[in-house]
Amino acid sequence: MNIFLVFVPVGLGTYVFDAHPILIFLSNALAVIPLSSLLTAATEMLASDAGDSTAALLNMSLGNLVEFILLYTVPSIANPVNNVVAN
Repeated sequence: MNIFLVFVPVGLGTYVFDAHPILIFLSNALAVIPLSSLLTAATEMLASDAGDSTAALLNMSLGNLVEFILLYTVPSIANPVNNVVAN
């Protein structure tokens, strides 16, 4: 799983060097995979040190962060005209 961490700088590089939008999306989508597992591990480490109620709050708020990010980025890439009009 950590082999996908190589896509974090690749995704940033494709954006900085103005690559094709599909290439930017695919490289960043592959970068989300290991970052999601790192976020899960960090949340579990914080939750183990905190109390039960704080741990539940952390798991509820950070547990679905990756899905939340994808929920708002994929539609803006799939239909950029609505994104421009909305802004």
